[in-house]
Amino acid sequence: PHSRTLLHSDVLNSFSWSHNVLGEKKWTFYPPECPAVVVHQRAGETMFVPSGWQHEVENLVETLSVNHNWITAANIDLAWRCVFAEWKAVEKECNEWNITDFAARESMLRGCIGLDITSFFLMTLFSILKLIKND
Repeated sequence: PHSRTLLHSDVLNSFSWSHNVLGEKKWTFYPPECPAVVVHQRAGETMFVPSGWQHEVENLVETLSVNHNWITAANIDLAWRCVFAEWKAVEKECNEWNITDFAARESMLRGCIGLDITSFFLMTLFSILKLIKND
């Protein structure tokens, strides 16, 4: 009990939800330009976390939860900023070590954030093609 995640925003500024199967969590949200909001989540309840909201979570008792993150058209620009910033950091490091192989850079990026440039663009292209097909 009392394990916690320190202040953070979710990976790639994604939206997320967290469903408590059992236990209880204390969430502290820091919405942009607003005072902190504290919420207690009990077993059977699901918490939604807006894209980019910083938060910290404390498990008050032994807790089991299921979580999911996603990117939509509403936050793809924020996700791209994260991917691009990490790409620049990988490029800087690779340049210092004279690593010029694009595949190696993509692999390093996947290791850092779980996504690479190629996958990001394919994901975006697939979503656009799906939207066009549905029109």
